[in-house]
Amino acid sequence: MERPLRIVDFGLSAPAHWSVTEYEKYKALIREKLESSPRLLTSRSFDLDQIYDHLHLHTEAEAMAHFISSSEHIADRRLGTDASQYVLFLDFGGHSMNGCLYYVRRAGGKTALFRVGDPIATVGGGGMWEASVGDFCTNHTTSDNGKVSSQEFSYLLRNEFLREFRTRLIALGNNNPFKEESPNEFKSQFEDIDLTIAKPAKYSSISKRFHVNIPIHDLTKMFKKAFLQPLLEAERGIRNLEAELASSQKDIRGRIVVSGGGAKNQRVKYYLFKFVETVFQNTVSPPIVYLDQNPETPNESFNTAKGAGLATAKAHQTIQNYIKNGAAFGIQVQRGRGGGGDEEWDDFAAMILANNVSQANVQEHRQLCRVLFY
Repeated sequence: MERPLRIVDFGLSAPAHWSVTEYEKYKALIREKLESSPRLLTSRSFDLDQIYDHLHLHTEAEAMAHFISSSEHIADRRLGTDASQYVLFLDFGGHSMNGCLYYVRRAGGKTALFRVGDPIATVGGGGMWEASVGDFCTNHTTSDNGKVSSQEFSYLLRNEFLREFRTRLIALGNNNPFKEESPNEFKSQFEDIDLTIAKPAKYSSISKRFHVNIPIHDLTKMFKKAFLQPLLEAERGIRNLEAELASSQKDIRGRIVVSGGGAKNQRVKYYLFKFVETVFQNTVSPPIVYLDQNPETPNESFNTAKGAGLATAKAHQTIQNYIKNGAAFGIQVQRGRGGGGDEEWDDFAAMILANNVSQANVQEHRQLCRVLFY
């Protein structure tokens, strides 16, 4: 007789910029829904009083990292074939941006992730930009019978204008939003945008067509309001990547993997390229890789949910498996007694490694012997 499947844990994605209060409210909401679901009440393997011990929240960037590393084919396409590297994952969502830096090891068709530091996150994105555009349309729309007042303007017109805006601007004219262009192909400047829509089916008006012009100045101002903080946070993540590479072995390279709807915009792509160019001006710049819609990574939201589940499943690994996957810990010895200055510590530290992990160099300088993996 087959044993029924049981729910062991719940893995969900959540914004990294949330406060503790917001996380607690989210957890309380989930518990409330579980209590009202008879099917979930009978299929879980723990008491409801223990729900918070079985509820794991991950940022979108962390979830995407685990999704990519779960498939050898996708990992080959997006992470390359380096045995060891630092990878910065950035996710530009509709209302927030988050990112996370990982040390990535690949061997035998498997990929292991080791988080380096805390995730980065802030509010802002394409959804905020569209909200500003919607407000602009509310106050500046005209029809073939004259100006449309804000009282006449309805959500039906707003939705149609935003649909047209997305179509016209999704990548500033680029038909393939995730195409990896050369820098001189980026459209870094905006132009005036004319949006024209037909009367929505359920909208009551004698006018047949509606029009709005968004000047370059207003469009640029709205973009900066929505994307300034996400881009500044992305720049901080890129600088963190450069710092880790600067303190690592010379043969370890870096990479930046970008996902999310905001990443489709060519101006966002332009700024990311310029950040990398500036930060890595004295060394080799890491490639910026954008997740494709096709063929191997469709349904981005579903992939994020799957990644959160995978990250949750991996949270239960033992220390032995953690080291077997490639985690390393350095033991540094202090010479003499008392004090504790740098001069009293050995310059080299022995590394604790699994016997079956490929690692040619088992000693590192002291600057590399801090606990690198979190």
